[in-house]
Amino acid sequence: MEAAAFKAFVPKRENLSSNQQKAKTHSMTPKREEEAQHCTFCDRDGHNRDGCFKLVGYPEWWPGKTKSDKGKPKASCVEGGSSPVPGLTVDQYNAFLKHFEDGVTTGDEGIKRVANMTGNDYDEDDWVVDTGATKHTTYRADILVNKRKSFYEPPVIIPNGDAIPVEGRGDCTLPGGIKIKGILHVPKFKCNLLSVSRLTKKLQCVIIFFPDFCVMQDLCTRTLIGASECKRGLYRIRLSEKGRKVMSVTIGRWHKRLGHTSQEKLAKVDFLKGVSFNIRDTFCDSCSKAKHTRSPFLLSDIKTKGCFELLHCDVWGKYRFPSFSGANYFLTVVDDFSRTVWVFLIKHKSDASTCLVNFCKMIENQFSKTVKRIRCDNGGEFTSNLMIDFYAKQGILLETTCPHTPQQNGVIERKHRHLLDTARALRFEANLPKMFWGECVLTAAYIINRLPSKTLDHKTPYELLYNQKPEYDHIMVFGCLTYFWSIETKGDKFEVRGRPGVFLGYRHGKKGSKIFDIENKKIVVSRDVKFHEDNFPFSGSPQTQIDQDIFSPIPNQSVESPYHEAHDTLHKTTNSEANSSPQDFDNNNGNEPQENNNENGETTNIILAAITTNDEPKHFKQAIQDPKWIEAMKKEIQALEQNDTWTLETLPKGKRAIDKKWVYKIKYKPNGDVERYKARLVAKGFAQIEGENFHDTFAPVAKLVTVRTLLVVATKNNWLIHQLDVNNAFLHDDLHEEVYMKIPQGFSKENETRVCRLRKSLYGLKQASRNWYQKFTTALLGLGFCSSKSDHSLFIYRKDGIFIASLIYVDNVIIMGNDSKKIQEIKQSLHDQFSIKDLSELKYFIGIEVAKTLSGLVLSQRKYTLDILEDCGMEGCRPSSFPIEQNIKLAMDDKDPKVDTTHYRRLIGRLLYLQATRPDIAYSVNILSQFVSDPRKNHMDALFRILRYLKATPGQGILLPKEGGVNLVAYSDSDWLGCPLTPHSRTGYLLLLGGAPISWKRSSPLFHAFPLRPNIGPWLPPLANLFGCDGS
Repeated sequence: MEAAAFKAFVPKRENLSSNQQKAKTHSMTPKREEEAQHCTFCDRDGHNRDGCFKLVGYPEWWPGKTKSDKGKPKASCVEGGSSPVPGLTVDQYNAFLKHFEDGVTTGDEGIKRVANMTGNDYDEDDWVVDTGATKHTTYRADILVNKRKSFYEPPVIIPNGDAIPVEGRGDCTLPGGIKIKGILHVPKFKCNLLSVSRLTKKLQCVIIFFPDFCVMQDLCTRTLIGASECKRGLYRIRLSEKGRKVMSVTIGRWHKRLGHTSQEKLAKVDFLKGVSFNIRDTFCDSCSKAKHTRSPFLLSDIKTKGCFELLHCDVWGKYRFPSFSGANYFLTVVDDFSRTVWVFLIKHKSDASTCLVNFCKMIENQFSKTVKRIRCDNGGEFTSNLMIDFYAKQGILLETTCPHTPQQNGVIERKHRHLLDTARALRFEANLPKMFWGECVLTAAYIINRLPSKTLDHKTPYELLYNQKPEYDHIMVFGCLTYFWSIETKGDKFEVRGRPGVFLGYRHGKKGSKIFDIENKKIVVSRDVKFHEDNFPFSGSPQTQIDQDIFSPIPNQSVESPYHEAHDTLHKTTNSEANSSPQDFDNNNGNEPQENNNENGETTNIILAAITTNDEPKHFKQAIQDPKWIEAMKKEIQALEQNDTWTLETLPKGKRAIDKKWVYKIKYKPNGDVERYKARLVAKGFAQIEGENFHDTFAPVAKLVTVRTLLVVATKNNWLIHQLDVNNAFLHDDLHEEVYMKIPQGFSKENETRVCRLRKSLYGLKQASRNWYQKFTTALLGLGFCSSKSDHSLFIYRKDGIFIASLIYVDNVIIMGNDSKKIQEIKQSLHDQFSIKDLSELKYFIGIEVAKTLSGLVLSQRKYTLDILEDCGMEGCRPSSFPIEQNIKLAMDDKDPKVDTTHYRRLIGRLLYLQATRPDIAYSVNILSQFVSDPRKNHMDALFRILRYLKATPGQGILLPKEGGVNLVAYSDSDWLGCPLTPHSRTGYLLLLGGAPISWKRSSPLFHAFPLRPNIGPWLPPLANLFGCDGS
């Protein structure tokens, strides 16, 4: 591809005076700097007094001035070797020619500054100046800084019409200090292109082309900015070695190293003072996720005069995931004078009392001071009789806040927000599993104590506490890949010396860094560490997967409660290893894996495979590493043997034994706590042959409309609603076909050649669900129940004024009615025939949370909603007030970028189930489900809009009111040709039973809007009549 050449036609301008030159230089500064300047002479923004044209005079070329004929713009056609254009003298022009011919030096400073941009040989470092390009492009990712991926970046169109995909954007600094932003990374290109249109617009410059070279000049002052040589018809700029390394350790890196702190605090750090930077122009995804805030708490007017005069205390937790050390809470203590923060990880909330007592003793011994006042809330850990006695003996005044007024202890509340903001940013940046939240909080406290604070007149808490400034040499990017010296060589000279790990912060009482040992899955402290600050071991997998891939807890790991103001200085690593840039490790001797520039590279994937084990194991080999899952498998085998599920026999000739597998599942309570660990032995039924070892397979389950209808009737009549869970439901029915299965892993004897002849149904068999349905149906019919024709999973008992209804959803059973004695009798009869767990009143059914209120029954799916948001990484997203934009027109547009089809379909499927209690999203989900075959970016954006709406209303559901009648009311409506994909109308309906929504749907008929009744089905009115409701 050739860069288009052109002849420059530019207005001639006179030389500027020194004041005008200075004024114009000020006027062309970047916009953010202009906004910070104000002229005291003309009272306008954008320049200062020294650069005011009204004071120093206007230049001759100024548009508002009247120009003579000599000053009018004149077009000058510049030919090679002719007189130069304005701003480039004859001597400069000749010096450029001389430089490009033989590389001689020149005395002109401007030419010296741009001379390094060119060279005699050309390779992959060359940049081609292109007048036909609209964007800067490069095929090399290694020369870019501030790289960010672009999932929806439009492709680059080349002259033959092909569309080349773009993988991301980044910035680069050319020789001479020219900073180019927004460079597209196009790996399929074979050269680097500089867009003339973007250069002239963004740099406010002109580019003048000569036959042998071209020059860049400031638009107003004509100061030389850069130059390039013309070789083989292309104007090229060489990216020198210095240009590639100019941003090796950027301000953005220190922003990450210091816990994603603000620009103001970075500017106050001693070794960064005087450095010009502006991180506000750089988007930090981790900060955006972690630091969205509301209004801050007001500061107190009363100031303390010394350390430990007043301590602010509070306990945070309980968090849903225990930390790696087993902690569920952390105690925070803040000194009011120095704002130093101490964090203690604790397992139980009551442990806070012991921590606070020991902390006060530490202050007395280490600082020779005593605590005068403690301010906290009214929690029992601070106000127990034992603590009251301690305060009295120590002479400490206890100040407690009024109920529900945390603002009275605003220092600790603000500090908690600061701690969690920083901890979240650290975790998001490193993509760590949530079980490392404790290490994130401890490291956040360590960093915060070493950052300047506006409250402390830009001093650090560490400085006020110890009267000395903190050191920063040992601070590294949290969560990065490390290699630490291994002591477990066992005398083998060829054993590995450096082992991979993950940097998890700083350990109190030991001069070293906390490292997570990837191989042994434990935290160690080492002083001999090499840091790879651009490589994060957990970044190779999506966050949604990492959050589920939590490590198995280490039994001997104790809860850590460090004092994070520790004044001991960590040893620096040998030589300059800790401060070396990642490029410095490229020339090592090969004892360690080399850093892979690809985030999903092979090295990272190997590390992830080595260190991650799921809470829910995927394979038997993973499960046997955890005692919890071993115990769960033993219980499953015990239940199967007690139930006489199989007999061991020799496999008959001509028969084939199907395989089996273990499936592991954690059962959660509605509040998110773990209920139990369930291991289930499943037969691989896909290997069965129809007609040989299975026949019929269909088994009905309850319709969600029936569930809602039943609950409405029960609420109106104030009936009891109970729930049963059948243990190992599929194992209760005899198997009539001849089925053989291999012996389960871990429970077969050595040299065992027999197989399992299945006598009872087993999960995974094709006929298992049908056998169970027939077995349980037979039991209910034997108790006097009758099957409903409206829903085959609904059974009714009606006798002598007693009404009992039972609804089956596989092994989940709902029983409700007007006679509690009869309900207990039925439950006991079922318990005699099956192994049943009585869950008492209905609270959680197939993912639907049921809550009783004074107004009636509330159905919601809060936990399911939060799980969707967490899996999509949108827990911290900005909420939306509406699920979809009004009058939005979504259609198929081939020009719109494609998105991940699997991810889109999975989200649609989950939202379809969420509709069970969320009719408010039914319309939006139905619209977006039309595009599951080929989703585009605009469809995914609309889908994220629904998730943002769910973020604002996670606990919203439907109310089944107690008051009012039980009439069936229907609403229906349709539009005119509203379907964006077909020339059809769209129709929808809503059914209310007793004022509660029980059924809703939106659909696109083939030709016109059909009557309502065929759409809703003929079975619903009889179902309502069955319960004594008016179904007309």
